[in-house]
Amino acid sequence: MVYFSGKKMMDSEHIFNYIREPAEFGNIVVSVRRCVKRINEAHPVLKDRLYLELSELIEKFCKTLTSKEIKKIKQIISNYPEIKDKLSSIKASTPTKIDLPGKVNCLLVVNNVNSYGCLIDLQATPQQGQGKGIIVVNPYADPVINRALFSANIAISNYLASNGLNARGQGLYRTYDIPIELGKISKEYEGNSIGLAGAISILSYLLNKPVPSNFAFTGYVSISGEIKGVGEINTKLEVAYDKEITKVFIPSENENQVLRQYSSIVRPASKLQEVIQEVFSPQDIKRLIQQMNGSGVQAALGSERFMSKVGKGKKILISCVGNRDPYAPPDKEGKVSEGPILTAFKKVNPEIVYLLVTKEFKKYGEETKKELEIMMPKGQCEVRLDVLDLADPTVYDDLIFEMGDKIRNFLKTIGEDLEKYVVISSGTPQMHVVWVYLLTKETMLSNACVLQVREPRFVKRGEERVREVISGYLGIGRK
Repeated sequence: MVYFSGKKMMDSEHIFNYIREPAEFGNIVVSVRRCVKRINEAHPVLKDRLYLELSELIEKFCKTLTSKEIKKIKQIISNYPEIKDKLSSIKASTPTKIDLPGKVNCLLVVNNVNSYGCLIDLQATPQQGQGKGIIVVNPYADPVINRALFSANIAISNYLASNGLNARGQGLYRTYDIPIELGKISKEYEGNSIGLAGAISILSYLLNKPVPSNFAFTGYVSISGEIKGVGEINTKLEVAYDKEITKVFIPSENENQVLRQYSSIVRPASKLQEVIQEVFSPQDIKRLIQQMNGSGVQAALGSERFMSKVGKGKKILISCVGNRDPYAPPDKEGKVSEGPILTAFKKVNPEIVYLLVTKEFKKYGEETKKELEIMMPKGQCEVRLDVLDLADPTVYDDLIFEMGDKIRNFLKTIGEDLEKYVVISSGTPQMHVVWVYLLTKETMLSNACVLQVREPRFVKRGEERVREVISGYLGIGRK
């Protein structure tokens, strides 16, 4: 153990890790500040090692220092002329230009013993795949990071839809796998301020347009595109200022907290659309939407049998609602996946969705309906939610009668020649049993395409979550 000002503190190895960590994540100013503080407090036995550590830090990272960082470090070590001399010959580095589409600067705060800001690069590479959505490629990714990026992805999809992306284009977008690779990031980082950078990164890659290297982003993005406030905004702006970032997009909610010295680099925004309009040109957005609208969802989704025509009229998707809708609870790794209804919806791309829900699960039904309406703008898909009026939803006879009656009445209201898709993976266990009965007995459901949506943990590489069920034993499925 070692001593500081007569107090027993952490052992020396922990001290040096504490000093070095900020520099490893791009904030050498904080590392120098921590080291000098320890020198002032240290026992004489440790001071020589700390002097050496400070000298080595400056030598190791001198080639990456900006002029502002050099100036600030000189002020911090002003009482140590022998170390200050090392900075006299150091020239400020030229910022590395980010010229890759999808690569952006993201401002974060690391919340360890004493928080500090860091600037990391974030790279998104959307590509057509199995529609898995966000895939965070980083061992330290906190569940909150996953949820923030998941929300940002939906916000981009909604933005494109509101600007003319049609049903085909939206169907194509929902087939994307979106790997997101984070630069050096501490396992101590927790937070959702990564969302805005994630959204811009996704769009940058889709547009094939690099984001200027002097731009940085911080803020949480809701699925509706609102940019929400984040914590410790000045801690983030300090590192951006030191790194000579000239434009930082922050939530408008944080504008009043910004210190005067950082006000010149700040660009407040309350909506994702405001940031997009400043970073990208309207022509680029229009071109992307036209390309996606013309691509066609069927080609993107492949030639799975269940996507083939089962009728001549409207596509309808029928499902009960369960507690895994609209999103399943986080798994052991903290990952959140779409529930059965949203997953099937992306595959079928229906014109009408009919949902049945018990009174006990009504909130899940309302949340699912809301998510579907966000994913598919009004006029392109109709979502109907019907609540089953049952005193006890576990009584099979009552459930069979109520579900059968509701479905018959619904189908009568929308006419004939329908493409019927029935999802049997959602709802209560009793509903699963009732589906088997109705699919074998109800003539109005004859030749419906029966879909099973598997949990992600059971899906092997290269397989789809959604598959058609055809069972001779149960007597269900298309003949």
